[in-house]
Amino acid sequence: QFPYLLFGSLCLHAFLEGMPLQDHGGMVYGISIHKIPIAFIFASFLLNSTMSRWKAIVILLLFAVMSPLGSLLASELSFFDAYMTPIKAIVAGIVLHVSTTLILESSEAHKFNLAKILVMLIGAMLGFLV
Repeated sequence: QFPYLLFGSLCLHAFLEGMPLQDHGGMVYGISIHKIPIAFIFASFLLNSTMSRWKAIVILLLFAVMSPLGSLLASELSFFDAYMTPIKAIVAGIVLHVSTTLILESSEAHKFNLAKILVMLIGAMLGFLV
């Protein structure tokens, strides 16, 4: 059975990520690079399922247009202007949550790893220096 909730959440995430991009062309590259591994994983999941290739391609295309659609709607509809700061905060929170989960919980049994914490702190400090 198709995971509609997973697909909906991925599309919502991509849509929200695209919204702040209408003013920041350089961020488009970062979001695009961020979407490549997600698209590979999602495509392999869909193509290994029982659904037809045609349906899998349509689903992937729907996912692919979400970020540009979010960017387009945010630039064309003034309704989103009042909500752009909370939208950016939600997107940043999602990215931080996913990245820290991937980094901190990648070991077996999700054990605490001091080396990973130190690398994250050094990276954060370097980010503030730049």
